[in-house]
Amino acid sequence: MARFVDDLTLSYNILKGPHHGAVYTVPSADVHPENVDVKKVRCAIFTGTNLTPVAKDIRAAIDRAGKELQKLGIPVDEVTPPVAEGATLWPEYAMADGNQLGLEALGEHLHLARERFRKQMIPLPAKSAAEFFKIAMARDGWRVKLAEFMEQYPIIIGPAFCVTAFKHGAFEVDIDGKNYSLYAANWPALWVNCAGLPGAVVPAGKDHEGLPIGVQIVGRAFGEETVLAIAKAAENALGGFQRPPL
Repeated sequence: MARFVDDLTLSYNILKGPHHGAVYTVPSADVHPENVDVKKVRCAIFTGTNLTPVAKDIRAAIDRAGKELQKLGIPVDEVTPPVAEGATLWPEYAMADGNQLGLEALGEHLHLARERFRKQMIPLPAKSAAEFFKIAMARDGWRVKLAEFMEQYPIIIGPAFCVTAFKHGAFEVDIDGKNYSLYAANWPALWVNCAGLPGAVVPAGKDHEGLPIGVQIVGRAFGEETVLAIAKAAENALGGFQRPPL
């Protein structure tokens, strides 16, 4: 949405709810990340889980981000949060209908979508109502577990994806010499979707091919102000957006 955290903060304050077209959006106050004492915000930082591995260049960038934040006096602990369960639950939850709603919405226009999307949007076995309720309850239970972790660590810092930019239309990605499913490499985004938490991604350098690396900063529910405060600190420490050579 923005190249700089200040612009993202401005956008958030303009776009935040409530709105008559989004009846479940809660009222929320303007955020002022400059008022947050970041030295009192304990952060958990991690570079991977037991799921698809994260490329070594990204792991190195995350490590560097943690060290730079520590230099600013921000408490950063290297500890893996309980995120893997959420990443595996999310596809079960989000696609419980077997793609039926999406296929109905697209209808005869499905052929206009890009190839990778068309191959993904195929009829799948749908869950029963009972199966879906069980998945939803498992999701709620996991969100409680994550919330308990974030009582101690209100900010989680980690990868935004397992690799940097990949070839357009790819179904597989190369991670340090081994091929993995593109969708399996997406777990860093899936756990955040499953939790429904606010997050931001800031530039954290480049990989060995010169492609940009992003570090993901995730906060507690309704903790946008704290997320933006730590994101701003990381942006300043890591150099922020750099215009690419043209």
